[in-house]
Amino acid sequence: SLEGHMDAVHCVTVLPDGRYALSGSLDGTLRTWDLQTGACLAVLRGHCGGVLSLGVTGDGRQAVSGSEDMTLRVWDLASGCSTARLAGHRDW
Repeated sequence: SLEGHMDAVHCVTVLPDGRYALSGSLDGTLRTWDLQTGACLAVLRGHCGGVLSLGVTGDGRQAVSGSEDMTLRVWDLASGCSTARLAGHRDW
């Protein structure tokens, strides 16, 4: 099992190479996982609300997450840094 989030996991996707997964949680974080070892490789922080959705680019280099804080964030998965915060949603 992959353990580490402090609240429910709401979304998960496997990266294109099949070796890693990315999970989003109601604790407001995303985590990168090594599927072979089960190790958490990175914790991505930036949302002020739970992460409800995520997607990964075809090359596996970037992810986009959607949150209860009504923002999207673009992530560079190599560095674990948020490269953009996209705001504008006003309601669910």
